[in-house]
Amino acid sequence: MFDTLADVEQHLVSELELQTETVYVPTASRPETNARLFVPQHVEYAVPDPEQLGELFVTSGAEAEQGISLPPTGDRLYTEFEQTISGKFGNDPDAIAAQLTAALSEQFELVEDTTIEIDGGNRTASIAVDNPAFGDIHQLDHPVVSLLAVGFATGLDRPVTVDTRDDDRFSGVVTVSWNALEQPSAQSNGAATRERETTPAPENS
Repeated sequence: MFDTLADVEQHLVSELELQTETVYVPTASRPETNARLFVPQHVEYAVPDPEQLGELFVTSGAEAEQGISLPPTGDRLYTEFEQTISGKFGNDPDAIAAQLTAALSEQFELVEDTTIEIDGGNRTASIAVDNPAFGDIHQLDHPVVSLLAVGFATGLDRPVTVDTRDDDRFSGVVTVSWNALEQPSAQSNGAATRERETTPAPENS
């Protein structure tokens, strides 16, 4: 079922000639969801206000904010995780990573093991995973990647981007970044524009 969903979403991105960048935006103002997955149309893009992310096609606001908005596969996983967690969810990267990786391996059994590396200077968290369920983590919005992204976006209360890469020591590495993206409501002009290079989407193995 996930493979089918990933294929449909990837074809949508390809047909609309969208960027390969994926931005997970927290949606505290929308109680029915924790975050939305924004895929921008332009290389120089801006993060839309969460209120604009309720529909599939994001066409209102500035041209730089156009793209598509998808419900992340990790959204319901995060809701279930939040309902079963003992104590409060962390709001610093170390605590967030520790709690989310425990959920991945122990609660949901989506991976066998994880290794965490936090780079506070560059505002990134790299999580190496072994034997992930649902196959190749390079697929768009893979549940393992999505849960980490939704969790970081919600815990830090700011948009995050994610990247995946291969590693000979692990099945793959997920890097969550909150370096350059600001929450739209905190910006003077409504959204921060950042330039990204367009890179080819990784091929599924």
